[in-house]
Amino acid sequence: MVVKDANLAGWSSAVYEQALREIRSTLRDCGIVLVLRFNGTAPCWAPPPDLNECDEAEVLELTYVDDEATIAVARSPRLLDVAIDCIMTTFCSVFAKFGLTIRWQPGKSEALLTYRGHNATSHLDKRRVDGSVRIPVPNSPGAFLEVVRSYK
Repeated sequence: MVVKDANLAGWSSAVYEQALREIRSTLRDCGIVLVLRFNGTAPCWAPPPDLNECDEAEVLELTYVDDEATIAVARSPRLLDVAIDCIMTTFCSVFAKFGLTIRWQPGKSEALLTYRGHNATSHLDKRRVDGSVRIPVPNSPGAFLEVVRSYK
């Protein structure tokens, strides 16, 4: 049996889509989901007149080939750390399950991280490893997601 490149690309896209579907589901179960509230009868830029009487929609991501961007926003540094841990654990376990890999090297995978509010500095300091802010990769001793100040 001969498998042409196009078939292999389609197969890998199908596996990647299954992995993304599981990631979305797991993050939703962790309470990590963005819900936008809007007035379905008004222009998209118009604020809803009453938040209790508006439509809601979960924001869906757009993934291009093998590029994924994830954003987490939380009310406190502690909740942001919980979200980061859930996201990292989810990505690592789901990708491993589907035989996919994430390249954690600097320049391949990066994070922007800003803490705000009470104890923001102490939460950032807890992420410092050898003077740099890093997020440990679950189940991969010595592997980190590098935190950068700007993204190219």
